[in-house]
Amino acid sequence: MMSPSIDPMNAAARPILSTDWIASHANFNPERTALIDVPGFRRQTYRELHQRIVTGPHRVVRVVC
Repeated sequence: MMSPSIDPMNAAARPILSTDWIASHANFNPERTALIDVPGFRRQTYRELHQRIVTGPHRVVRVVC
């Protein structure tokens, strides 16, 4: 019996790893609130959070190197 093919681009067909769940939310719900800074009530969307995660390590490498 053949197993059905799984579309790798279909998020429902594959498990979301803990390392990319924010990226997944940024793709499917970019404007949804991801974080709220309680003292300042500043909201951060999944798009903004993902962008900070993606660019953050590069900034550290530039400063250290």
